[in-house]
Amino acid sequence: APNFAADIRGDAPTTQDALNDARQALADHRPADALDALQNVPKAYQTDADYLRAHALFALKKYQQSASVFEQLNSSVRYGEAAQWFQILALMPNFDREAAQIRRRLKKIADDDGHTFQREAKQLEKGL
Repeated sequence: APNFAADIRGDAPTTQDALNDARQALADHRPADALDALQNVPKAYQTDADYLRAHALFALKKYQQSASVFEQLNSSVRYGEAAQWFQILALMPNFDREAAQIRRRLKKIADDDGHTFQREAKQLEKGL
């Protein structure tokens, strides 16, 4: 998981307090508290909230829900590449059922020289 504590902004506007609370909860390995905090996020920060929500669901081992939220973020400018990678990881517990989709998504990332997670995708692809 990302280092959520590193993304906490002390100078953030009060409208971002819920995001910072969720980041801190994730950094402290309290995913249920993160989900609670994300209920109060203003619509303007919905993409950020969804990214944190997907990670909280993953930490709670709600992999299918996590994969669905990450999928919604696949085209996000800010979170797209990370969401694509973490979606694959969220699908892994259901590999028997999701193998074709996982392999297709891994290949797409592994073949993309500019993708942030290309190295990890190639490594996982070899391991399958």
